[in-house]
Amino acid sequence: MEDQFAGKRVPWSQMEEYLETHKKTIVAFLDLKERKLMKVPDIEAILPNSFYQLHELITRILKDNNILAKEEDSKADSLQLIVKTVMKL
Repeated sequence: MEDQFAGKRVPWSQMEEYLETHKKTIVAFLDLKERKLMKVPDIEAILPNSFYQLHELITRILKDNNILAKEEDSKADSLQLIVKTVMKL
């Protein structure tokens, strides 16, 4: 798996973007919970949206930096696998 990341980088600006989003979507809830301004069930109801935002951001960052295959690449890889499998039959 390490070969997958060999020579790949994530620009620091994108790391900062991730950290800012993480602070807004996750860390803020921890603070509100600790200060007893928000109850756990209320936070749990908001977490799916927060996790989705983080997922979207991380996916974009990975695709922008060619760490995660773009959808077109993934489709092409799937098609190649199907063709190879059929050819073996």
